[in-house]
Amino acid sequence: MAGGSVAGPDSDVVDPTPRRLSDHLALLGRFAQIAKAFFFQNKSRETRWLVAALLALCLIVGLVQVWVSYANRNFITSLAQRDAPAFYQNLWKYLAAFAVAVPVGVFYRYAAERLSLNWRQWFTDLLVQRFFFNRAYYRLRDSENVDNPDQRISEDVRSFTTGVLGYLLTFINSCVTLFAFMGVLFTISWKLPILLVLYTGIGTALSILIGQRLVGLHFRQYQREADFRYGLVRVRDNAESIAFFRGEKREKTDLLRRFAEVVNNTFRIIGWNRTLGFFTHSYNSLAVVVPLLIVGPMFMRGEIEYGVVTQAEGAFAQVIMALSVIIAQFEGLSAFAAGIRRLGDLWDELDEYDIDDLTVEEETHVETTESRRGLALEGLTVTTPDGEHTLTRSVAETVSVTAD
Repeated sequence: MAGGSVAGPDSDVVDPTPRRLSDHLALLGRFAQIAKAFFFQNKSRETRWLVAALLALCLIVGLVQVWVSYANRNFITSLAQRDAPAFYQNLWKYLAAFAVAVPVGVFYRYAAERLSLNWRQWFTDLLVQRFFFNRAYYRLRDSENVDNPDQRISEDVRSFTTGVLGYLLTFINSCVTLFAFMGVLFTISWKLPILLVLYTGIGTALSILIGQRLVGLHFRQYQREADFRYGLVRVRDNAESIAFFRGEKREKTDLLRRFAEVVNNTFRIIGWNRTLGFFTHSYNSLAVVVPLLIVGPMFMRGEIEYGVVTQAEGAFAQVIMALSVIIAQFEGLSAFAAGIRRLGDLWDELDEYDIDDLTVEEETHVETTESRRGLALEGLTVTTPDGEHTLTRSVAETVSVTAD
């Protein structure tokens, strides 16, 4: 490949992954800095209603899940016992539980997407205003800490607002599910919750140990993709000059070099995802067998009904999912952490520019009216972009159009 070489997943790379506790705390601090600006400075009544609705729906979703587990338990038990009257009675209860679960799930997703859109709109508007304040858009060109601010304002903001809301809701749902189904497991056997906590604790620690390097690789991937896109945009914006000076070969070599770096880093991500995948698939597969080690012998001794076995499996799976959020979401969390670092760098850089004395002229307003009779100017004043010098003032002119 011209302009660069592609290395495999084991190539050396300077890993920017935070490894010390202070690094992780700094990352959480940046997240809190950005998040609290929306939740505490945003005065939108709609946003507050959406937040309240989502919290209520999270609680309702957890309660409905427990209801469905008991309905399924009784339904399976009546089926195993060949009890026809109980079977049809529990079937209707089972269907009623799903009838409630469907609209709850639909409105939950609707409220989440609306809140995510509101957040992106508010955050983008804030960053764009700060981007033009004190000519930060111009001064960022020489920044050593912030590359491609356009991508950070467009793509990183979208990923952040969607991702942070998704992970926050996942965490809240996990807490509700944890408390709800822990009670269900305790009613079956006190051994189940203890075994579950040990299993998920060991699994979470191993997943963090294996997958922590993905955070740094995803951060680097953001940079590589942005550099490649910038090269394409530069060719488009300077197409005339490139054609005039016959610079096609040099530009092609530069683009292929940038893309080689994208592929090179992607190889590394694929390699680490492969390693993490071996662990997560093994972890999830064993989770199906673990509760049977306790409830299986209990069923054989006649201590529980068959429906309780299926309920224990379902409850164990729900709590496993709740306690294994880091394992299930690690790849997404690593990319999300990289996005937080990029937005945090931009936020800090804009903070430095906010304290300077430069000002931006307020946008002026020009009214236009279409007419086929000609061109008319009334009270037109033209200034330099900074508003400090007036080029023309209160111009009034009319140019008529005559038919041939």
